[in-house]
Amino acid sequence: MRRLALLTILALTGILLVVPPAAACACGAVVTQEGVRVNEETALIRHDGQTEEIVMGLTMTDEPRDAAWILPVPADPSFELGPEDLFADLAVLTRPRTVVVRDWFPPWGRGGATAGSAPGDGATVLDQITIGPYDVTTLAATDGDALANWLNGHGYRLDPALAGGFAPYAAAGWRYVAVKLTAPDDRERLSRQLPPLRVSFASAEIVYPMRLTALARDAQSVRLYVLTDHRVRSAGPVGPTDSHVRFAGWIGPEAVAGTTLAGLVDGRRFLTRFDQRIESPESITDDYRFVAAGADDDHRDVVYRTEPVYLAGLPAGPFLIILGVLLTFIVAGTVTAVLMRRRTR
Repeated sequence: MRRLALLTILALTGILLVVPPAAACACGAVVTQEGVRVNEETALIRHDGQTEEIVMGLTMTDEPRDAAWILPVPADPSFELGPEDLFADLAVLTRPRTVVVRDWFPPWGRGGATAGSAPGDGATVLDQITIGPYDVTTLAATDGDALANWLNGHGYRLDPALAGGFAPYAAAGWRYVAVKLTAPDDRERLSRQLPPLRVSFASAEIVYPMRLTALARDAQSVRLYVLTDHRVRSAGPVGPTDSHVRFAGWIGPEAVAGTTLAGLVDGRRFLTRFDQRIESPESITDDYRFVAAGADDDHRDVVYRTEPVYLAGLPAGPFLIILGVLLTFIVAGTVTAVLMRRRTR
């Protein structure tokens, strides 16, 4: 079971640091030999007051042959593969409410709807497992330079800037999960959509590692689902705000029956979804932290869908106006004719 769990972390995290300088996504540092990057990150965060679980899904810009990734966590982690269709089920559950708006004046002519210590480098290996092409290592480090030295000395090639990015986590005594993932055959490639990985660790607060995002070269898209006892809000200086909330509401086992969420929702819980586009990654100066909001207010985005109305293949609005004008002339002409006849008599 443990081996499967480890395999999970590797599969999902195909992103640590392999050869060229590492890029950064919201969760950590990512790199591939071919320069493939992460362009979308989705995560489900579950918290019960003592333990936090992060289920991550990463989408790459292309299909690399190998990748590597490192994730800082505040305590010793455990790993497990996540359900393949989890994020598809979450997207359906939290999708916007659609309101149809009738368009009586659509365009003409259209008719449809739109373990051990590394020698003298300041880093300690807490756990290490190799399964085929997958290598997963849990590390502790005295500082960012010590971690970078260990990674560089064990086949990971880091951008020097990442050592500084790791420093705050090292100072706080966090752990690091380092993962390598390589296609089993030179002719094969990894999928753009990496399998979900579940990482669990002890934590009294809800935290999502974000500091390394400041090193990203491109804008980042992050979607976070937070499942806990109440609606949450961001408690950090920079993070998702109420304007980023796309869904907030109570869910229970009956609402997720038959989906991949059935095994994750064991009672009445509150789900809050945040969608954020980070245009300036350098503005991220801390991790995301969430606390209970003032009230458990429900929210669901509304999408307005325009549905054109046609009559006899013509836009209904102009058609009805013309028809109304014609009827007015007919009625007016009929009334005028009747009055003229009466006067003539």
